[in-house]
This record gives sequence, C-alpha cells and structure tokens, in this order.
Amino acid sequence: LLGSSEVTEVALVVAHPDDEAMFFWPTLLQLRARAVKVSVLSLSNGNYDGLGKTREKEMKDCLLRLDVEDLVILDEEGLQDGWRSWDEELVAKRVHDWLEVRNAQLVVTFDDLGVSGHPNHVSASRGVRKAALLYENFPKVLMLDSEPLLRKYIGVFSLWGGSSSSSSSPSTSALSSTCDATFAGDSGSKGNIERTTNTKSNNSSNNNNNNNKKNTNSKSSPTLKTLPEAAEASLRQPFACLRALSSHWSQLLWYRVLFTLFSRYSYVNTFTEFVVLPDAAPGLCEATKKEESTNPDLRKRVVA
Repeated sequence: LLGSSEVTEVALVVAHPDDEAMFFWPTLLQLRARAVKVSVLSLSNGNYDGLGKTREKEMKDCLLRLDVEDLVILDEEGLQDGWRSWDEELVAKRVHDWLEVRNAQLVVTFDDLGVSGHPNHVSASRGVRKAALLYENFPKVLMLDSEPLLRKYIGVFSLWGGSSSSSSSPSTSALSSTCDATFAGDSGSKGNIERTTNTKSNNSSNNNNNNNKKNTNSKSSPTLKTLPEAAEASLRQPFACLRALSSHWSQLLWYRVLFTLFSRYSYVNTFTEFVVLPDAAPGLCEATKKEESTNPDLRKRVVA
C-alpha cells in the first residue's frame, strides 16, 4: 500500500506535536524519499503545560526537515492535550473536514493501543476509524502497530527482528527509514482489519484495488523476512529520529531522548489496515470495543 505507485499523497493524523518525530519518522522519511506528498493533522497543539504556541512552531520546523508544509494543528476546547479521551465523533468530523480538501489515498494514524496507551492517541485512532465508517469514499486507513514492551525497546535490532505480528496474523507491513521497499495486501483478515506485508520485489498488481472499496482479496507472499538492504539503509542514519525530535526542543527531556535512541519506532514502522466491511454499521467501533472485552481472539486481531 505505502509503496504503491498509485499512492501519491498520504495523510498523517496524530494527537500532539512531536508524535510525528517519535513514532512515524521512518514512514515519513520513506514517503518523502519517493516524492509522495504528505499532509499532517495534529488534533491538538500539546498545550498541557501552556506551551501550545511554542510546540506548534516546533512541529512546523520539524516537518520542514522533509519539506512537508501542509500542516494543520487544531486548538479547540474539546481536543486539548491531557490524559483523557476525546469525543470520537468530534475527531471523526475534524478529520473528515480536513481530508475533504485533500487528495490523500491513505490515512496513517495510531492503533487502538496508541503505542504508549495515551488516551489522546487512542482517541485519534478511534476517531479516524469512525470517520472511515461514517463517510463515503474515505481513504484507506493504516494503523501503527503497538509493540509489546520487550519488542518496543530493541532499537536497531528491530531491523533483524522480522514481523511483530502474532501467530494468528498472516503478515505485517514494515517500513525502515530509507529502504526502497514496496507493499502489498494480504488476504488473512476475518474482521475489520487487514495485515499487509513488506517484500522487496512484490509486483504492483496487488495494489489495484478500487479506491472506493475496502478490498480484502489482494494476495501476496506470507513469507516474512528482514531485508539486508533495509538494515543497511537504516543504519546509515541511526540518529534520524533523534535529529527530528531535536526540533521539539521544549520536549527534549532525557526520557524522550532515551526512548528515541532505543525505540523500535526509530527504525521500523509496522501497520495494520483497517477495513470497512460491507455490512459495517457506524457503531462498529463501540461494538468492537465491547466484543473485545469478551473475545480475546478478536482483540488480538483488532489491535495486533
């Protein structure tokens, strides 16, 4: 998906300034290396400590490192930075309105665990998924996989670690910071998500899905391996994410520096595609959350 020649514009939805640097930088690096247009929406300006305006400028400076100028940062009462959930319908409406004047084929955001469990991250994910359910012709949605604790902090060794998916998931998609990889869909989905896989030489026929449908029938090899080219390319700039984070000087605290140095997300991003089923109802997000609590297999499938 992310490597398809048909993808010319990608939209990133995050919760706060600095999310793009700490979690999504490998993805942004590769997309810009391929001259893919990137648009970014931050649902808040990170004003928890009263530094909202400062953090807005920091995020702008950070993205200018990649010549990304299409940045919108919201600052409204219902979407303030803090350890609380946001209204999913409000998030969905803001995301939809923002996308209406753009031509993105993909939306990239957090998954239902939000990487760190931050409720604003989780709300961003659920709001984007609700928008995909509520609005016609919504772009495909890729959710950044939240990794288990041990896998999250293996740093550069992530490049040789293979997939983070559980045995019940057929495959994953991976991005390392400068590797020229391509992506294709995989057909193992039984619910409302789909795993995708990174292969160096897959053919582009897997990406010919109708943009107005969430197609789960594309095929690709389920073989998972880490490419030496990917490792070599990422090792050439092991501090790329730290340099990006340095733009957010007001947030450059010791624990964020350590996170960036040892985090898997500084080297590899793996994603799960959210697929809207033909009979999906607008209440699917709520229904899924309820069913997850009683069905561990579904939970594993939805948030892996």
